[in-house]
Amino acid sequence: MSSFFLSLHRVHDLVHVLPMKLNYSESKIYTGGIDINTWSKLSAKEKKDALSKSWYVYYSFRNPKTNKLQRQTNIKAGVNLYKDKKSRHSTCPNCNKKSFVKYINNETNLYLNATIGRCDREIKCGYFKKSSGNTISTICNTNCNTTVLQTTYHNKKLLQLYSNSRQESNFITYLRKHFT
Repeated sequence: MSSFFLSLHRVHDLVHVLPMKLNYSESKIYTGGIDINTWSKLSAKEKKDALSKSWYVYYSFRNPKTNKLQRQTNIKAGVNLYKDKKSRHSTCPNCNKKSFVKYINNETNLYLNATIGRCDREIKCGYFKKSSGNTISTICNTNCNTTVLQTTYHNKKLLQLYSNSRQESNFITYLRKHFT
C-alpha cells in the first residue's frame, strides 16, 4: 500500500509541473497606442492623437483543428461614436443648455428616458433625475420645471373579468396575494 501511495504522490506532483495550454488569451484593450495609466501626463496633442485612433478590445481563441490561437474580430461596441465629451451631451430639460448627460440602461445599452440624467451645470442648474427600479426621483437645486403625474388605477370590472377565468396567470396571482 505504501508503494502505491508513493507512486500516486509522484504522479500528483508531475501533473502540477506539466504546462497546460489555455484555450483563450486574456482580453486586452487597444487604446490608440498609448498607456492609459499615463493619460494625465500626456500633452493635449498626444491625447488628441490617441483619441483620433480607433479603440477596441481584442482577444484570441484556440482553434480545435490547428491547436493554435486565432485572433478574433475586434470589438468596438460603440466606443468610437463620440469624438469628445461635449458631443455626448444633449439639451437639459431644465436650463435648455447643451450640458445634459442621459443615463443608459446597462442591460440594453439604450437611453432610459429623455429626462433621466444629470446636468453638468451643477451650480447654476443642478438638474438631476435618476431612475431606481420602477420609480424616478428628481433632485434639483434651483428652478426645476417638473410635473407631478397623477396616480392611475386598473379598471375594477376588467380585473374581475380576468380574475374569474379558469386560467390563473402570474399577474392575477400576484394581485390577489398583495391586494386582497
